[in-house]
Amino acid sequence: MIDPSALGDPNGEWLELWNVSADDLNLRGLLLHRAHSGGDAEFVIADDLELLAGSAVVLCYDDAALGAACDYVYGSDYGLTSPFGESFDPSFVLTSDNSATYTVSFVGVDYPTVTLDTLAPDARTSPSASWPTPQAGYSLELSKNHLSAADNDSGARWCRTTATAYTTSGSLKDYGTPGATNVCAK
Repeated sequence: MIDPSALGDPNGEWLELWNVSADDLNLRGLLLHRAHSGGDAEFVIADDLELLAGSAVVLCYDDAALGAACDYVYGSDYGLTSPFGESFDPSFVLTSDNSATYTVSFVGVDYPTVTLDTLAPDARTSPSASWPTPQAGYSLELSKNHLSAADNDSGARWCRTTATAYTTSGSLKDYGTPGATNVCAK
């Protein structure tokens, strides 16, 4: 959810990471980095966080919107340090600005950093990429039929959600499937 409506930015922001492998993973040491024209920012998962095979975890800036559906709250880790570095940079927010590049890596204490995936702006802004237009209050989701690092680079594999609202604030609503199977089936 890059542009929440009910809670606003950044408190209503969240993202999912899917494990399409046959092995359970511990995400401790996972780094999410945003390179942006307004400045770079990142956070590291400093605690043990299990991602079971064939399932997802939800990473939230704040758990106000999702409560128990939020598996890791990165916005509250400000100032904490771990063997992997500072856990949270307060300037890390998700953005629909297509000048941002996101990189997911594992940061090792006893081994080199390994990049798992990168989503670059040229993929999102290419006229042939067919990326859905972000709309406030609607999450973008990867097709449940194409949950791979290669497929997530193609805008044709993404949809603006058609799911029901998961939170409301007055007349404002946020729509998405945090922690559940995506509705998109392209």
